[in-house]
Amino acid sequence: HVAIVGGSQGHYGAPKMSGRAALRSGAGLVTVSLPESLAAKLSVEVLELMSHSFNDDGFGNFGDFTPAAVNEFLENKRSCVIG
Repeated sequence: HVAIVGGSQGHYGAPKMSGRAALRSGAGLVTVSLPESLAAKLSVEVLELMSHSFNDDGFGNFGDFTPAAVNEFLENKRSCVIG
């Protein structure tokens, strides 16, 4: 299970491409975490990817999230891509 964290308003192509690459390379499960306002867009564009959202700052960027929230998201994941 691969976790991918990244993206912002107008700039979520890299996490989307990373997710597709992880699926093509044999990952059984891939979850992409984006700012809340972008998670729905990803779900429609790439049906094979699971999505997760962190708080949004109202402008399509990551808002404040705690280390505890990140740790909870990464729980049971085998690898992680951040950027």
